Amino acid sequence: MIDYIADIVVINANIHTVNSKQPKAESFAVKNGRFIVVGNNSDTTMLIGPNTKVFDLSGNTIIPGFIDAHIHVLSSGSRHVMAADCDLRSITDVQDALKRRADKTEKGGWVQGFKYDDTKTEDNRFLTSNDLDKVSTELPIYVAHRAGHVYYANSKALALAGYTDTSPDPHGGKLGRDPNTGKLNGVIYERAAEPIRNLLPKIDSNDRKRGLKLINSMLSEVGLTSVHDAMVSNDEFVTYQEGLNNDELNLRVYMLMHRAHFPDLKEAGIRTGFGNNRLKVGGIKMVSDGAIAARTAYLS
Repeated sequence: MIDYIADIVVINANIHTVNSKQPKAESFAVKNGRFIVVGNNSDTTMLIGPNTKVFDLSGNTIIPGFIDAHIHVLSSGSRHVMAADCDLRSITDVQDALKRRADKTEKGGWVQGFKYDDTKTEDNRFLTSNDLDKVSTELPIYVAHRAGHVYYANSKALALAGYTDTSPDPHGGKLGRDPNTGKLNGVIYERAAEPIRNLLPKIDSNDRKRGLKLINSMLSEVGLTSVHDAMVSNDEFVTYQEGLNNDELNLRVYMLMHRAHFPDLKEAGIRTGFGNNRLKVGGIKMVSDGAIAARTAYLS
């Protein structure tokens, strides 16, 4: 009889099953991580044992977990550990967030920000080097747009990257300029950011582990249960495997591996689908154009 006892039983719920043959239910039972019954309260009562966890939802709604088909999971987690969250409603608020990060940054370090979105600010414009110089002229500052295809740097960061007002646009990128003076304005498009990225502190394994734990919690809270991580490096691949082995990976992750790893994956005979239902190798991520949100895509 013990084989029929559920680990978890939910009762008195408003369950949307996304099953056309049984669109609604009020109870379900789970054993070994799988649904064994979905139906009415009476269908699951007999599966409740002394060690079964029973949750009475009192009419609250349950829906299947969400799947995000394009998200940068582990890199976002690491950035939450190392950078200021610039998803704010004004440039003044962004400057304040960067100042708080700068206050904790030692001399010679970098102040980083991410998730800036000009369309969600009352200013409705890109950041400039003038904006970021008001935060600091001693520390280099580098902020990524939410789209990940345009970036913003202060004067210190531009100088460290070797950029001057006479610098030509590098291959695959563009340097933003003041329309009146032609001088650099701190906006950096696409591959023009590479000289700066090469100067940034490397993300170590501890930061990735902390980032994985944090992003797991953040995404679980909003109902995401499965994700397609849209560019996974070899180091991130290792962190994911460690998280899985240590039972610290709550999400189901379908990994799109960075294009640089394709030859080695192919040589090793690893194909799409390698892994298990928690962590699986998907495709290869390549980029041949920009992004609409950053206005760098061909059609924009």
